[in-house]
Amino acid sequence: MPSDSVEKLNALIPEFYYDLIGRISPGAFLCLAVGCDVRSDLTYLKELGGGVLTLLAFLLSYVAGFCLDTFSGLTVGNCYGRCVFP
Repeated sequence: MPSDSVEKLNALIPEFYYDLIGRISPGAFLCLAVGCDVRSDLTYLKELGGGVLTLLAFLLSYVAGFCLDTFSGLTVGNCYGRCVFP
């Protein structure tokens, strides 16, 4: 039994790193860029606690990164496949 749980954990670790590197990092960059653009409208976020704000930042970064991943697959992925490998 313990080896099954270790195998499941080993299968989850690459997915976690993919989510961290491939989705949260680009999403955080996008959220930071948008946040700097609308900085004056986000003053109410100061009232939230640090933990809630951190969780909200991770959630928004993940969703933004997921959208970026989806849109890039629809645009760049299709064009790259057609142009480079006819």
